[in-house]
Amino acid sequence: VELVYNGVHVGTYYLCEHIKIDGNRLDINDPYDEDDPYSGIPEDYGYLLESDDAYDEAWGFTTKCYVPFLFKDDGNQAMLDYAAALVRGIENNLYAGNYDQAFANMDLASFVDFWLVQELMMNSETKHPKSCYSYINEGIMYAGPVWDFDWGTFVPTNTAFRLAKAIYYERLFEDPAFVARVKERWAELKPAFEEIPPFIEAEKVRLDKSASINIELWPISSRTNGDETLSYDAAVTRMINAY
Repeated sequence: VELVYNGVHVGTYYLCEHIKIDGNRLDINDPYDEDDPYSGIPEDYGYLLESDDAYDEAWGFTTKCYVPFLFKDDGNQAMLDYAAALVRGIENNLYAGNYDQAFANMDLASFVDFWLVQELMMNSETKHPKSCYSYINEGIMYAGPVWDFDWGTFVPTNTAFRLAKAIYYERLFEDPAFVARVKERWAELKPAFEEIPPFIEAEKVRLDKSASINIELWPISSRTNGDETLSYDAAVTRMINAY
């Protein structure tokens, strides 16, 4: 969005909604819904979890693989015990090769899509992990919603898979059935993926005036991705080429 404040153009901004449990965002059964008091049975509800090595939430647990899962909302011990048992059970079954048992509590479609998005964006934060979301609903673990693509995305020197060993993908890709699902989904979505470069090019033209104003207002001093010293056109071309 272009923001004009008290009649003054103050730059171009990215506007988005935070991830939270809500009927219009992550639509799962909220244990803190004011209109539906908590029953005391944790299995009846959904939980938004963040995997982040900062471990900066009040309620959370860590698995044997040292993956942190933090409640993004308030919690209690019963909720924590339930979520921890479910996630640890999935992890234990994956690493024991009991894929069918693990998959009984996983939404595989979401894990496939999550991987595709992260790889196409060249996002490495999931490897830490940082800002990596998942959620539990009705006894099933889902990957996502996706979040936080501000660091190291679309860097041309990133030529290898970014998530080959992140979270549980190391084990998932050892299962032929999961690999087959990924290949099937890739074939289904690839025509849409191929439409992204011309879309980026069109957006470049549409945002050209905004970009020229914004860079004057907010010069870029960071050197995170390597495109900060390029011109607007060159940076967009680099992005398309990397993609």
